[in-house]
Amino acid sequence: KAKNDAFDIALDCGFEASYNPSNKRFIRIIQQFFSMKKIKSADILFVQYPAIDNRLLEIMFKHMNPEGISIALIHDLPSIQGVRGGDKQLEIYHLNHFTHLIVHNKKMEEYVRGMGYDGTIVSLELFDYLHNEQRDIIQDEFSNTISVAGNLTKSRYLLSLDKINGVNFDLYGIKGDMDFSNMKNVQYKGMLPSDEIVYKLTGDYGLVWDGDAIDSCTGV
Repeated sequence: KAKNDAFDIALDCGFEASYNPSNKRFIRIIQQFFSMKKIKSADILFVQYPAIDNRLLEIMFKHMNPEGISIALIHDLPSIQGVRGGDKQLEIYHLNHFTHLIVHNKKMEEYVRGMGYDGTIVSLELFDYLHNEQRDIIQDEFSNTISVAGNLTKSRYLLSLDKINGVNFDLYGIKGDMDFSNMKNVQYKGMLPSDEIVYKLTGDYGLVWDGDAIDSCTGV
């Protein structure tokens, strides 16, 4: 949803889409490849980072005007996430091709500065989120329940939640092969669209953590 929202916001700001993104990854790669040939030297280029493929970035850099304005809106930094393509030197090499970066907050700004980025940085502090529908939020009785939503497969600590006494957990999102069926204090409530979950989310607290243990800060 974040990239779709950024796409819509960019259109509202006067940018023109270089292609109409397909829902299929392979087709998007082809679309991006051919769209790069349309880049003109006078264009102000707006790119959502990271790209679908680093090789596409390399091709795009060859078509960019080094004297022009280029903006990268950062959604994630693979060098922090530790995922494929997360080489710090490669990442700063890519980012330094852009004259401007839009980052999440001051901490991310400090991180990319520390990596060696020397262009202009704009810090959002709050990431833009488009939502037009208005409905009443359901209020439940306090139940000492913690909600966790997102890609649950990144949070292996969830498999140890049954070791925590006196607290219940409601889980939402992609769970892959994770099995919570034998955990009495855990309810898996499936996957919901991001603009729908705000009306269905239950619990008293929200937890944001992608680690692999319940008793230490490991797995970052």
